Amino acid sequence: MDFELVIPVAPAHINLFDKHIGQIIKYVNPVRTTVIANGAFIGEVKNKYPHIHFMNEDELDDTINMRFLRDYLQNRIGVSNRAGSYMQQFIKMVYAFKSQTPLYLTWDIDTIPHRPLSFFDEEKILFSYTDEYHVPYFDTMKRLFNMHKSFSKSFIAEHLMIDRDIMKEIVVKLQNVDLAKHWLVNGMDAVDDEFIGHSGFSEFETYGTYVFHNYKDRYKPRYFWHNRYDSKKISIRLYKKFISDIFDTSSFEVWAQSEIKLRRFKRFYKDTLERKKNFKLIEW
Repeated sequence: MDFELVIPVAPAHINLFDKHIGQIIKYVNPVRTTVIANGAFIGEVKNKYPHIHFMNEDELDDTINMRFLRDYLQNRIGVSNRAGSYMQQFIKMVYAFKSQTPLYLTWDIDTIPHRPLSFFDEEKILFSYTDEYHVPYFDTMKRLFNMHKSFSKSFIAEHLMIDRDIMKEIVVKLQNVDLAKHWLVNGMDAVDDEFIGHSGFSEFETYGTYVFHNYKDRYKPRYFWHNRYDSKKISIRLYKKFISDIFDTSSFEVWAQSEIKLRRFKRFYKDTLERKKNFKLIEW
């Protein structure tokens, strides 16, 4: 099945773009790649990547932009440092109305694949799951959609293959909560004050839970072996040389060059292989 690759790039991750974009496109193999970022970043890199379509994040919607989200959070809780996180979630959802293909894959720019990846099994879309569980996400979903957590694992990953029509349904339901407000505001209003400044809404858990309740037959769960690189534990030299043997994807916040003793790396490598040996895939 054809799909579009959509990568939102936040200002904090712009330095990773040049390092990661080539490997992502190579191993994901989309029919089209769209990068969504602020105008300053697009101006810096657009000419270097003529095969990529760039879109200014401020042109996605007439209402929602970084200024709006900062003002919303500032007025509600007195701080606005999470505006960028909500902007990233909004981009992944609203792109359903922009995508030129029925499916689009959102991918985090801080994450690289180590080998060619497939996102389909015959006619079913593969849905990656992880072990995370954050109760406030589901409290928010209960208020918005009367949906509860039904799958034992989490849908939060570094990527998500989205059916644009299903995401449009979710957006319409969010809009119908209060027609006088923007649908994203309805979603944010449903988050407790205690969590709105941290993590109270997840586009991954919302989409995944909605699919589980309504379109379970279109998707099939799968597990990606993923690791977040920590320069305090493993040197980048050893990581790059050996890690692709055991992980499908890795995330990098920084590319540090610390040197950790080889025996610590060997222990990490051995422990991961043991986990993979004993792993059992969870079905729907």
